[in-house]
Amino acid sequence: MQIVLTADPNLIGRLIRWFTKISWVGKGRVSHVALRYGREESNWMIEANERGFVPNWWTYFVKKRHVYAKFEVLGIDESLLEKIVDEQIDVLINRPYDYGNLIGFALTILWYKLTGKRTKNFLAFPRLFACSEIVYRIFTEVKNQTGIDYLGDYDPEQIFPEQILQECENKPGLFRLVTN
Repeated sequence: MQIVLTADPNLIGRLIRWFTKISWVGKGRVSHVALRYGREESNWMIEANERGFVPNWWTYFVKKRHVYAKFEVLGIDESLLEKIVDEQIDVLINRPYDYGNLIGFALTILWYKLTGKRTKNFLAFPRLFACSEIVYRIFTEVKNQTGIDYLGDYDPEQIFPEQILQECENKPGLFRLVTN
């Protein structure tokens, strides 16, 4: 299984990267995150996008997005990881995209830039998901079932794709950058 991060050239992607150039996040290199299944299902994707939390095909995904990095998930049997992710997909599939979360991100960042203080994302809906939030929630369930902490300790309503990228880069024992 792979975590796929993109730097989309569209307006929303550019805004996300620009807005996430903040001191607690850093560089703002990526704007979207999704999961790609490995082995037999290498064309299968799952992501939260404007259509909600939905399946997608790799060939369609790469035509629409600019892939910045792909990280292979290590440290766990692939079959167990896919089982846990499949269970989470069955529970969460077809939920609408959390546009409130996206607007709340912008307001949270503006507040931080004005005051230097972080605040909670009050516009996020707990039963709807943004892209980084759904990936984080799925890997929280992986942690609950296996004890392996892939993505650290964040507020799911406030995790940015850039923070997931940094977790992947900083944990070489749990993630391997895929170069092809």
